[in-house]
Amino acid sequence: MELESIYTSLSDALVEIEKRRKDIKLQKDLEVFWGENKPDFLKKDGPRLVFSKSLITPNLEFKYFLDVSRETHLKTYLLEYGNGKFVGKNQEKRHLGKIFFYHGRGKHNGSKIDHLNVVDFNTEEGKLIKNVKTLFNKKLSDFHHDILSERFPEEKLEMIDISDWFDKTRYLDAYYLYYLSLFLRDNILFENFLFDEEEESKFTLEKFLPSFQKIVKIFGVKPIIVPLLPREHAKSDLWFTYDEKVEKHIKSML
Repeated sequence: MELESIYTSLSDALVEIEKRRKDIKLQKDLEVFWGENKPDFLKKDGPRLVFSKSLITPNLEFKYFLDVSRETHLKTYLLEYGNGKFVGKNQEKRHLGKIFFYHGRGKHNGSKIDHLNVVDFNTEEGKLIKNVKTLFNKKLSDFHHDILSERFPEEKLEMIDISDWFDKTRYLDAYYLYYLSLFLRDNILFENFLFDEEEESKFTLEKFLPSFQKIVKIFGVKPIIVPLLPREHAKSDLWFTYDEKVEKHIKSML
């Protein structure tokens, strides 16, 4: 299966989601599929755009998603998975503890970046993300939520930790099957699934793709997934950097 085929362009996604929300059969099929595992944490006021991470934090990646969502004028869901393990070799999770600040381009067009560790990787490695503490004895989740609220005080950010529901449903069938069902009718997922890093490639091949193929077989339609970031730059560390407003706030906390 070609990775390109899992994606839908944003313009097509907006049309498709409106079409599917009128599909009564699809709605009933989903209700039967979910059964007692219905995701009651989601409201019925869709369609919504979904940004899903271990922790929501106001880095460049999130700001990019926020800019796109504003253009669509749709509401958003920010889904978190606090039961994930804090693993330093994972790019996304590493940057939750090692904060990078972007200061533009240098004389030779290189990126000017400073960094600051906010956790002790030796002591926090392997813990559940929701239990990780910062160097200043604050929960890592609280730290990121605080800087998020400070950076975007005017935004109504609806964050939902889906850990309990996801942990329950991922063992019922293919790992991602129930999760992907969230994006069949009422929600559009913004995400990049990558092959160019050993850990992520293994996850994509062994967890994501089998679940994707099975959900398509069950319902006859694919989950609506829009590339979160420009595909050619999706692996850049710059997406995990923070601007000077965030930097100033973080350093005021230390």
